[in-house]
Amino acid sequence: MTTPLTLPDPKPVVFERSPLSLAVCQMRFEHLGAISEELTSSLRERLAERYPLAQRLQNAEIALGPTGAQAAAVEGRRFASVEGDWTCSLLPDWASLETTAYSNWGEFETRLREVLVALQEVVSPRVETRLGLRYVNELALESIERPSDWSRYLHPVLVDDLAADLPFEASLATRQSILQLDAGDGAQLNFRHGIAGEAAAPAQALAYILDFDCFRQNQRLFDPETLLATADRFNTIITSMFQWCLTDTLWEELKPHAK
Repeated sequence: MTTPLTLPDPKPVVFERSPLSLAVCQMRFEHLGAISEELTSSLRERLAERYPLAQRLQNAEIALGPTGAQAAAVEGRRFASVEGDWTCSLLPDWASLETTAYSNWGEFETRLREVLVALQEVVSPRVETRLGLRYVNELALESIERPSDWSRYLHPVLVDDLAADLPFEASLATRQSILQLDAGDGAQLNFRHGIAGEAAAPAQALAYILDFDCFRQNQRLFDPETLLATADRFNTIITSMFQWCLTDTLWEELKPHAK
């Protein structure tokens, strides 16, 4: 048996140099079947003020039949802000809110509430099957010249092996680790971290990724208020874990100030 993760409450700060590059909240629900043009138009009307751009969205769905597994294309919609940095997506069994311009939880929560209420009013899902909140942070500092330099900035538990005198440090293309943590109340936190590596842009090869995905998977009635309360709890867990990762040196580099 695991013990649920226990961390101090996060400090109420925002970082001027926030490394958060992507924030996503996804809700899965019972399969609603093909989404009609009438429902799509109604949803678009409700979301148009913030997300005026609409486009068709296709996703592959695997179905098991007498002849084995077959992939079928399912269609949905994506609604986006003019700048393209906020998007809301809908397919027959899931919806999401995503941004590359995250500023604070208050704004994200407000937008999430709007999306959830619109979903409830227009497409009326009845059963939630999964809720997940994911934050991807990309730490990039000019002072980092080799992987072991991260030992000054991140918790020793994360980077002790990088601080060692590795004979192959110059050949290290990437280094990723995954922690799966019990987040309590049936939730789980998957925490992936490590050097971005050569798959990233050349200037970002030595960036350090802190990727948090907190989620729960169980069936319950689809209720916007319950979903919002759970997402808020996930935000607190992820924020606490993120702050735990930072040394005092990196804390100051990111330039925190009170909310």
